[in-house]
Amino acid sequence: MDKKNVLVGTAESWIALQIVRSLGRKGVNVDCASHYPDALSFHSRYCSGKYSYSSPSKGASFVDDVVGLLEKKEYVLPYFTTEETVLPISKERKRIQKHTSLLLPSHETLKLASDKGLLMEFSKKHGIPSPMTYKPSSVDEAVERADELRYPVVIKPTSSSNARGVNYCKNREELKTKWVQVEKEFPNPLLQEFIPSGGAAMGFEALFNDHSELKASFIHRRIREFPVTGGPSTLRESADHSQVREYGAKLLSLLGWQGVAMVEFRIDPRDGIPKLMEINPRFWGSLALSIASGVDFPYLRYRLVAEGDIPTVEKYKVGVKCRHLLPDLRYLRHVMLDGPAPGGKGRLATLISFIPLLDGCWNYDVESIDDPLPSVYEFSEPVLKLLRKR
Repeated sequence: MDKKNVLVGTAESWIALQIVRSLGRKGVNVDCASHYPDALSFHSRYCSGKYSYSSPSKGASFVDDVVGLLEKKEYVLPYFTTEETVLPISKERKRIQKHTSLLLPSHETLKLASDKGLLMEFSKKHGIPSPMTYKPSSVDEAVERADELRYPVVIKPTSSSNARGVNYCKNREELKTKWVQVEKEFPNPLLQEFIPSGGAAMGFEALFNDHSELKASFIHRRIREFPVTGGPSTLRESADHSQVREYGAKLLSLLGWQGVAMVEFRIDPRDGIPKLMEINPRFWGSLALSIASGVDFPYLRYRLVAEGDIPTVEKYKVGVKCRHLLPDLRYLRHVMLDGPAPGGKGRLATLISFIPLLDGCWNYDVESIDDPLPSVYEFSEPVLKLLRKR
């Protein structure tokens, strides 16, 4: 296949930046697109072309714009890194596939994976351990179910990202108040068993071909996250865990997965068993870690489509760390001003852990010696936003 062009959408995200760098360093021509006029990846030296499209919230206009971009040039495949972009593209796949390949599971499978309620039902049916989960029809039923689960309990939207809408409730009064608040923004939320702290949060990342055969896999362990009550990881480490690998591969295989996904688990300290939290049916926030550890998912996905097949990749370096510096500094600020995060270290231990010679972290999501401008932009963006408002 002679074509060497790819289109990377959602160029405003640091995940897209990792894809741009991965492919650009391998000699692939990378065009970037976003509905933000000054997206993060636009500042990368590996971004060859800059394009815009309508906000994904506009639905049909967004898909029309993506199709228009795909008509401009022959692309091997597009890359999108959010559910709000992947789902409408999947829904209109017949239009998209007239111009390029997709390597995505069916739209029905993507909707199931994106709906935490349906996913928990599926996992229970097929023997994948998961927290007890209910979908109450009212706040009164939520209180009744919470008494069965025992406090604390968790309120979760059926679909959201970056822990938006997730709330922890210690008693009935908190549950009643927070349930009403969450339901206003996220109708019909879930009530879920709380998995106590003390067990690692781990992710199983995978790439499947169009026959749902596993072609690459990787496991990471979260060390820190921000917001501290639950959010994207800010520091994580490559790891191995046989049960996480077994359950993650089994779940995605049962779903007939194609392309990439990350399955999140939390080890339950009460029994030592990984419990399913969710599936990210797209590229994930800790992508830079897998690349640094030896599993270059963006390039492997490109090769899988461009070459038709690739050797299976299972081995990688364990113990490699990677940091998203700006939110990790916010984590540090939180600990220093407000005290330790849940299950985290104290102030002094946290401060010491930020010293590179001591924590052994040499890899970063955005900071890069050979591609410095995105980091400059990320740190200056809050100031630029303030100046624009004024």
